[in-house]
Amino acid sequence: MRVYLVERELAGVTMARLAQVLEAEARSAAEASRPGGRIRYVRSIFIPEDARCFCLFEAENEALVRAVNQRARLPFDRIVEALDLGSL
Repeated sequence: MRVYLVERELAGVTMARLAQVLEAEARSAAEASRPGGRIRYVRSIFIPEDARCFCLFEAENEALVRAVNQRARLPFDRIVEALDLGSL
């Protein structure tokens, strides 16, 4: 599986809303994995000063990552393939 980074702006987000976003993301990825899709939510990093959230997924392809975020109704600016250097 490859690693994908989802970048999103969450201007004005509260910590409670941020927790909801991360929960929706993890739940949507878990649901997509059940019928045979191979995707796993890894983790997120939020930068409050910039209101930017970076979320990592392991997945078969970008289309699956896009579908998971759309299903969770989460806004995103881009999805790019990335290297998770922490897992090397």
